[in-house]
Amino acid sequence: MEDRIIFQPSGLLKDSRVYNIECDLDFLPPIDIIDKIMIDFVMYRISIRGFPDLNIFPNKVGRTKYHSVTNEILNKLTDKADEFERQYYPRFENRKSLLEKIPERAFLDFIDTLHGIFEDNQINWGRIIGYFTFVGSYCTACIEHGMVRIVYNLVEYAIKYMNTNLSGWMSSNGGWRGLGMALSTESFELRF
Repeated sequence: MEDRIIFQPSGLLKDSRVYNIECDLDFLPPIDIIDKIMIDFVMYRISIRGFPDLNIFPNKVGRTKYHSVTNEILNKLTDKADEFERQYYPRFENRKSLLEKIPERAFLDFIDTLHGIFEDNQINWGRIIGYFTFVGSYCTACIEHGMVRIVYNLVEYAIKYMNTNLSGWMSSNGGWRGLGMALSTESFELRF
């Protein structure tokens, strides 16, 4: 078995010059990690908006706490999502108002918006964070409009889309450690 350095959330040793440290999550199927982070993130966003007792994903909530890196990513993602939502408030409100006007189009609007985030084929960590933020915000808006049943399908679609279209880029740009580092950077530019 080859020697490899595993990412430790506490950081590098003082004398380390290693740039590309691997996270043990990078050796697991990306869809498993995306599933854990996305579901916990969405359920957190829904619970802080006043719906803590919804059981949309039975036996799937709370799985990020079992790994220090996923737990750290979730905690930092929730902070960045608040910042992102404030920065792009008009865009998020526009999607919510469309949801109010044409609720039967919710799933199609959701898909169109997810695809629109990356339609120019430009992927960066800011857009990945924006992706998570949009999914959480849209799902929360659906709950607020009494559309609880659709949330499961929205999240499942978002997980599959991310796995199919974004996990390769994420892997080649630092993997889960890269996302954690992007979320840790104070001056990180949130671009959407």
